[in-house]
Amino acid sequence: MVMEGDSIDKIAYKAGLYPATIWDHPNNSELRKHRAHRNELEPGDRIFVPEKNQKKLPCAVDKRYRFVRMGVPSLLRLQALQDFGPRKGEPYRLEVDGSVFTGSEVGNQRQREF
Repeated sequence: MVMEGDSIDKIAYKAGLYPATIWDHPNNSELRKHRAHRNELEPGDRIFVPEKNQKKLPCAVDKRYRFVRMGVPSLLRLQALQDFGPRKGEPYRLEVDGSVFTGSEVGNQRQREF
């Protein structure tokens, strides 16, 4: 059951799955009828989370391998408008999960401080 602040992306990350694996699952078709986007969930929504498929790869003991988890992080696109137009050159401050991002939008280039 969905709690306040949950999203498909967040649930998928915790389960080790792609967000689309959960959102597109046939058992979640009723949820998709009521929610336009996978991250517009409401507390109390019910979501089916399928079992994670285990993947096994043959690896030699004396070799080095690199494994990359795909699908993480999620992409967030944010555009601040004023009078339906871009706010060029204006400073901004964005706080996400305790991390603060500041900078200014200059033309098509973003200047950020991390």
